Amino acid sequence: MPSWMSKRIPELMSLEIGAQGVLTIGASVSCQRISRDPEVARRWPGLVDGVSLIGGTQIQGRASLGGNLCTASPAGDAIPALIVHGATLVIAGPGGRREMAATDFLLGPGRNALAPGELLVAVRVPAPVPGFCAAYLRFIPRNEMDIAVASAGISMRLDEGPTRPPSRLVKFRRRIWLRVSAQRPKPPPAQ
Repeated sequence: MPSWMSKRIPELMSLEIGAQGVLTIGASVSCQRISRDPEVARRWPGLVDGVSLIGGTQIQGRASLGGNLCTASPAGDAIPALIVHGATLVIAGPGGRREMAATDFLLGPGRNALAPGELLVAVRVPAPVPGFCAAYLRFIPRNEMDIAVASAGISMRLDEGPTRPPSRLVKFRRRIWLRVSAQRPKPPPAQ
C-alpha cells in the first residue's frame, strides 16, 4: 500500500496510551510524532532512542515505525527497541487479525512474517513496570553513514521479580536482557 494511502487510514495513524497503560502505535505513525510525544518519551525512552534514529531529520516526518519493521533490515533501528520492550505486532489480512511477538517478525534480511495480503496494523508496547528501564544504541563507523553496523537494545528490571526473560532474549545476570542486531537477522535463542 502506498504511504500516501496508509496515512489516510485513522487506525494506522493512531498513537494512544490505553487505560491499562499499553502504548498502541499505528503502523503509519511517523517516527517524528513518536519521538516528540512527551508521554511516550517519559514512559518508553528506549523505544524513543531507536525510533529517533530512523532516517535523518528530513525523513523523520514521513518515515514510519511500521515501514522500518516491514523492510526487515538487520540494521533496522526499531526492532531491538521493540523486542526489549516486549512489543506485540497487530497484523490484519484475508484470514482476519492476528498478533505476533516482535521477536518473531524478522525471518531474515528483507524477509518478514507477513503472509500474502497481510498488513501490519499496529504495534503494542506494554506499560513499563516499576523498576523497568530500557535503552537502544547503535554503532556507525562514521557520521555520514546512517546505517548501523551493530546495534543493541537492552532492558533491565531492578527488582526481584520473575527472572525469565521474554521469548528469545539473551539472559544476563538474571535481570538484564540484551538484544543485538545488524550482526544477526534474528535474536539468538534465550539461554
